[in-house]
Amino acid sequence: MKDGAGSERYSIAELAALAGVSRRTVRFYVQTRLIPPPHGAGRGSYYTRTHLEAILHERARQTGPAHPRLPAGPVSAGGAFRSETVTIIRLAGGYCLLVGSGQAIPSSSVLERLAETLNDPGGSASGERNEGGDEEEG
Repeated sequence: MKDGAGSERYSIAELAALAGVSRRTVRFYVQTRLIPPPHGAGRGSYYTRTHLEAILHERARQTGPAHPRLPAGPVSAGGAFRSETVTIIRLAGGYCLLVGSGQAIPSSSVLERLAETLNDPGGSASGERNEGGDEEEG
């Protein structure tokens, strides 16, 4: 909608639709000050082109730079390489777990145990031998 001065006014629903986000996301952006609050108060509040541009700018910032699409399937002539979509789960200590598409993501309790094992300085994940005594002394 345009007001008498020629600037566009949007309701929260119109702004959300134009920006491709939910109304809840618009409210979150206002609450966290990623975009300025609407003009007016209550049911008479409205958003402008400035708000729309701020949301589009924030979405572009969050998604990062566009990357060219990699070809699916083998990359080398010999087929030694392949590409697939994975889910990256960041664990404590800088470790990441890659879960291939179509694979089940481990439960939170399994992920917590894995993170604890990786962060245990004396554990088997650190590369040290088990001192339990499976080997004979010579």
